[in-house]
Parts: sequence; structure tokens; C-alpha cells
Amino acid sequence: MDISIVLEWENALLSELGRTRQMIVSVFRQVATRPEQFELLILFNSNQVSEEFIRDFIDRTISSFGLEPMDPIRYHDALDAHYFELKNEGTKLAEGRKILFVDSDIIPEDGWLDKIMEAHASCPGDLVSGLTHIGSDSFLERAFSVNWFFPFPDDNQNLNQVSIIHSNNFMVDRVIMLKFPYPKMPEGMTRGSDLFLWKQMQQNGIRLFVHQGARATHPIPNGWSHFFNRGLAEGRDQYVAITQTEINPGNWMPLFLRSYGGLLKKVFRNTFKKRKQAHIPIWEVPLVIGTMVFYYHLFLVGGLMTKVVPKVAKESWQI
Repeated sequence: MDISIVLEWENALLSELGRTRQMIVSVFRQVATRPEQFELLILFNSNQVSEEFIRDFIDRTISSFGLEPMDPIRYHDALDAHYFELKNEGTKLAEGRKILFVDSDIIPEDGWLDKIMEAHASCPGDLVSGLTHIGSDSFLERAFSVNWFFPFPDDNQNLNQVSIIHSNNFMVDRVIMLKFPYPKMPEGMTRGSDLFLWKQMQQNGIRLFVHQGARATHPIPNGWSHFFNRGLAEGRDQYVAITQTEINPGNWMPLFLRSYGGLLKKVFRNTFKKRKQAHIPIWEVPLVIGTMVFYYHLFLVGGLMTKVVPKVAKESWQI
């Protein structure tokens, strides 16, 4: 087996299944053009979704779009596991020499797979990621596209070495992931394990690359409930991450407030600087700024609550 595509099925529950269907169509069509042997390994938690539902969804998508089936497609119930734990379980079960991690809520664009595979062939001992970005079809997408943590795409098609990548689409040799699994997160955090992993890998001589031309779109928070929970959770996770890396507790809150201030500056700077590229009309500018300032106020509240009532914060906003 050449390539194992490891697909988590947690994000599909947070986004709309229409995105997951588009992801499947895109991945299957791009795989069909490649000479390598692929397997698809789907990891899920049966406390969240049943295997029967996923099987039926995959089968109906393959049939409806006339896709060439991937062989084999394997389904594994990692009971009680969540995002990073699902990926670790997929690493253990994968039979391919290389693993292509794909999230169930991204939509790869044309040429994504070819570019990632060609780039990884030139640096097989490293990690190669595609460029994840937000679309610009709706108002909220335009607001998040220039102000969230995903980069805004430009005309760059280069392979760039970076210090951080996103876990939603990247290729790596399986032996590397077996040696360096995603670490267990501090209590209460729902995102951020990969930040600790990237640091560990780079300390051991493993490089991280992003192919600017291998692009995939990522959804914005799905509905207002997810909007609120995501903003609060980001603040909580940022504060907890600071407590894990800063020795002096007296610096925890100042560092967190500095992060918050940097995000607010980014909103004003990026909204004006990238307005035209993101197709933000001038009349939407104050609405974009207001929306994102409010979002990052949720970030602030999440961090402050983690400081004041850590037990409540760590048990809430599980995204």
C-alpha cells in the first residue's frame, strides 16, 4: 500500500454534510488520476455518529457522482476519541507507507493532491501541507477570510518552509507519525495539540512545509452557537497553552492580553489591507470589523473565565 488517506469524521458533525460530500468528490476524483495505490481509512466515534450512517453516506456519494471507488475503504470506531486522538488511531491502523491526513470539512481544490505528492517526494522525511483558507462567498466568510488564523491566499505557488502548519491536510511518512504522535492535550483544551507536536518535530530535525498552490477551503463557524463556542474555546485554549509554555505564572495573563491585543490590531489592519482581494465592498468594512472585534471579545472572555473559573471553562465549549 502506497498511501493511506486518514479521514476523521468529527468535523463533519460541526460543519454541513454538503461540505463533506464535496470533499469526498474532490478527493476521489483526484485519487483516480494517480498511479499509486490508495486506501481510505475513516475514523469515527460511535458515541457521535454510527458506522452505518457514514457507510451509507459514502456509498450514496460514490453512486450519485459516478466516482471510482477507492479500494479498500475501512471504517474504524475509536470509541470516545476526539479529533487528534482519531488521527493517532488512524496512524496505528494505516497500511500505507505515507499518510495523507484529511479533515472531513475541507474541500480540496483542483491540483491539490498532485502538488502535495510531488512536493513530498522531494522531501520525504518532512511534512508537506496544503494551504487552507476561507472562501469569500458570504459576508461571514469574507470577514473570517482576512481575520482568522487561516492565511489569506495570494498568487504564490511556492513550497515554503514554515514553523506551523494546520492538521487538516498534510502528507507525512507513517514511521514519523508513529514516532511522533499528537501529544495528549492539557485538561480542557480541544485544539492545539499540533502546536506542541510541530515544536517537538522541529527540535528533532523534521521540517514543515506548506505548498501555497495546493489549496483547500475551510468552513467558518457553522451557526451562531458554534460562533460563540468557537470564540470562547479559542480564548480558553490560548490561555491554557500559555500556562504550558511560560514558567512564571505572573506572566500568563499579560501574555494572553498581548495575544488578544494583537488579534484586534490584525482585524483593523487586515480588513483594510486585504479588502479588495477578499471582495469586501467598502460598505461592509465596518460590519466586518464589528463582527470580528465581537468574536475576539469572546476570545477574551474565554481566557478570563479560564483564569477565574478554570473548572467551568475546561468543561465547557467542547468543539
